[in-house]
Amino acid sequence: MSVNRALGAMMPVYVFLGIFSLSSFGFPGTNKLCIEFLVLLAAFSKYPLVGALAIVGAILAAAYMLRLLQSMVGLILMAMVTIMITAKGTATF
Repeated sequence: MSVNRALGAMMPVYVFLGIFSLSSFGFPGTNKLCIEFLVLLAAFSKYPLVGALAIVGAILAAAYMLRLLQSMVGLILMAMVTIMITAKGTATF
């Protein structure tokens, strides 16, 4: 029973990080998607080179956030497995 409590204590952190990372790179349904689209549209209409550089920057930012989320999820899962092993003595999932 204590293993389930430890797992439940970690889940809000995971959900917060997931929502934050999806919002930060302009996932559909978030505010940043609309803002990013309008900024890129304005940049392309006035200065096409700046617009192209802004798209490259947006892609790099999305790749960075996905990599950050992947490493955070890996750390959280490793902590959960450690908690389960110490609570039960063996790794039973």
